[in-house]
Amino acid sequence: EQAGSALRSAPQRLPLPRAGARCPTSGQGACAASRELRPRQRPGANVKGMIAIFSYGFQVSKDNFSEKKVDLYTLSNYESLLEQALDTGFINDKEVEVLSKWNANPAQWAI
Repeated sequence: EQAGSALRSAPQRLPLPRAGARCPTSGQGACAASRELRPRQRPGANVKGMIAIFSYGFQVSKDNFSEKKVDLYTLSNYESLLEQALDTGFINDKEVEVLSKWNANPAQWAI
């Protein structure tokens, strides 16, 4: 009985990011990996793009992939994550607003 009630309880809320936090990913590592596979470095290689499980969709990352002419395909993204979290009641509208602001400019947030 006790285990069943624990499973039905609401999930714990995670702390929201604070001003000045570093950007977790800029896509530079993935772009560098694709560059190493280009035909000039690896004869016969034909890079079609990059596949990732998740993308935060940071503008710096989008710019890096675009500049390197690398198409990025992901299974999920930050926008979908927020939508699901809101739909399931894990976060509320105010938290979506704060998390979206962080995602728009994570370099201005601190840990």
